[in-house]
Amino acid sequence: MRQWSTRELKYLEEHAGEGARAVAKALGRSTNSVEWQARQCGLSLRKRRQCPNCGRWTFKPLNRINGWCIECTKELHMSDLAEQASAMREEAIREKRNNQQRQRYYSAKSRAKKKKK
Repeated sequence: MRQWSTRELKYLEEHAGEGARAVAKALGRSTNSVEWQARQCGLSLRKRRQCPNCGRWTFKPLNRINGWCIECTKELHMSDLAEQASAMREEAIREKRNNQQRQRYYSAKSRAKKKKK
């Protein structure tokens, strides 16, 4: 078993978030060796991902549809819901206005009939 060079240790520290398999492939070492050395250095080999929207690093997988982190996806969903709610409110107001106008026309028609008699 060969010794770890300072260059390899520095690479391990910088790229630990890519996972043991990726680091092992880049350094030409076994996955077990990389895992053991990371444990000795106190490093986590959990894969990290960066959200392209907010730039935050997360251990959780990114959304498959938009590629964003969970928080950005929730914010997008909430803004979509807010837009839908706003559109529904506007539609309800428009419908109420139309119903009132129609009622005015029926009332005017009814009054005109009564005056005719």
